[in-house]
Amino acid sequence: MTLLSKTYNLNWRMMKSKFFLIVFGIIIAGFSMSAQGQSLKIGYTNVDYVLSNLPEMKNVQSEFETYQKQLQNQIQAKQQTLRSKVTEYEQNVQANQWSDVVRADKERELQQMDQNLQKFAQDAQKSMQAKYTELLQPLYKKIETAIKQVAEEEGYTHIFNSGTPGTDILLFANDESDVTDKIFVKLGVTPPTE
Repeated sequence: MTLLSKTYNLNWRMMKSKFFLIVFGIIIAGFSMSAQGQSLKIGYTNVDYVLSNLPEMKNVQSEFETYQKQLQNQIQAKQQTLRSKVTEYEQNVQANQWSDVVRADKERELQQMDQNLQKFAQDAQKSMQAKYTELLQPLYKKIETAIKQVAEEEGYTHIFNSGTPGTDILLFANDESDVTDKIFVKLGVTPPTE
């Protein structure tokens, strides 16, 4: 058995274990609620679908694109500066205008500029991810509040998130359990038509 297949088998066993623990937990919760006279009522929604259909997403996208463009412009400016320094270096080396000491110093300078550019690009990527998360946070909070309100008003004991590949634990549910339109109404948004 190869290392890859051992890893795959281990991951598969871990996923099955997590799945069975979740299902077991739901069954135990159902029995517990039945014993207390409460019935189990499960609903589901797709939070990313709700998020993408909120009117506020246009503002989030616009603000994020502006932020992203600013960082990309800075990266491009730094790249252009580095390119012109490399071109200058190559011209002077070809013309044999620099001594070995000056050439070595220019090479170190170019290497440092390249490293700085790479670090800036990495930091910019992290910054863009953080900005996007920051912009989405209030919308996720708003959706969470709407989900809780729907659950309380409609008597749902559990509402699951569906439609997230790799993390979707909802394997089957009938359409009556889909609370997405109720969440849209709670958010003051007309549910989109399929």
